[in-house]
Amino acid sequence: MTTLKRSLGLTDAIMIGLAAMIGSGVFSALGPAASLAGPYLILSVCIAGLAASFNASSMARLSAAIPQAGGGYIYGRKLLSHGTGFMAGWCFVCGKSISCSAMALTAGHYLVPQHPKETAFIILLSLTLVNLRGIQKTAFLSKLITLFVIAILLLVIGLVFSSEPNAYPTLLYPNKVSISGILGAASIMFFAFAGYARIATLGEEVMQPKQTIPKAIMIALSIVLALYIFLAIGLSRVLTPELLSKSQAPLATAVSALGHETFSRIVRLTAGIGSIGVLVSLLVGVSRTLFAMARHQDIPMLFSRLDQKHQVPYIAEITVAVLVALCILFLDIGSAIALSSFNILTYYAIANLSALKVSKEHWYQSNILSFLGLLTCFVLVFNLPKDSLILGILLAGFGLTFYCLRKKYISLTKQHENE
Repeated sequence: MTTLKRSLGLTDAIMIGLAAMIGSGVFSALGPAASLAGPYLILSVCIAGLAASFNASSMARLSAAIPQAGGGYIYGRKLLSHGTGFMAGWCFVCGKSISCSAMALTAGHYLVPQHPKETAFIILLSLTLVNLRGIQKTAFLSKLITLFVIAILLLVIGLVFSSEPNAYPTLLYPNKVSISGILGAASIMFFAFAGYARIATLGEEVMQPKQTIPKAIMIALSIVLALYIFLAIGLSRVLTPELLSKSQAPLATAVSALGHETFSRIVRLTAGIGSIGVLVSLLVGVSRTLFAMARHQDIPMLFSRLDQKHQVPYIAEITVAVLVALCILFLDIGSAIALSSFNILTYYAIANLSALKVSKEHWYQSNILSFLGLLTCFVLVFNLPKDSLILGILLAGFGLTFYCLRKKYISLTKQHENE
């Protein structure tokens, strides 16, 4: 069986996880979430963070028990059934390919707003070439980008907390906020926390994975949760709920509102760079899931081929780039985030089901957390916008049909060979 080289340490894994999370929520999800939650955005962020912690607990247990490339796809396949594993892999590939397009478009809108799609295509091509050079190149680039973005975000937090808070009364918010709206906003904000799964998908490339992966997941999630909570509180101090919900660049808008135009431009540059950082690790995670699915013959074996020099699944990498390019062409940022959230929540629901099946030998976290993770996935997914929910169900149905047809084809082929 084709295997990947173990070359990532704890710091590398944490940085890839941080790069996958930091940027997506801050720079693209806060606006759509605020439009649903209004003045209760902070509550939605906390709900999303709580749901993410439940799911992170399951992923940590699973990655310790089964330290292989593929994440939820492998967990579902080994602990539940081949079909369930395939659906986890399908949802991950679909959801994260769509996420990649959202991040590329976000970077394009921030860096070159006059030509966002063209810029997104150039960024996608450049990062694909970097990833084809090997996983260590990816980890190094993720470290540089992530450290820079965290430094700027800390400066923004300091700036908004040192300002006078706005006195906008919650009762004057023009849009009616319901529990469904708060949960819908939490569903969208969950998109911002889902990056820790990228660490699990790299399980075969991490040194001492049983110890490293669980630590990396929990450390990365804790750092991001703290940053998001402080940013949500800080933005709510500076911007009214209505302004926050309408802003396409809430951090830059908040800094501008405080009269710091120069720093606002730096924040916009940071948003573009942060989105690129997310995209780097997203592309890696999706390609490794395709690699794992091909290795187990759920998709053609062609996708498991490795480049002999750099030891990367180059056909899977190129295929992911093509899928993302198509998403960039046909989707906008808001619809991409909502549709991605459906697929990722479904993926984590399968991961939580898998965690409930893990042998007692690996139970260092309570099984209750996996059940709570499963429950929150169902609650959040059914509070997504209806259009995204319907489209997500259709996409999942297409994947299930593909699986059934391929299974039948393989069965007929083996039967023909035996005759």
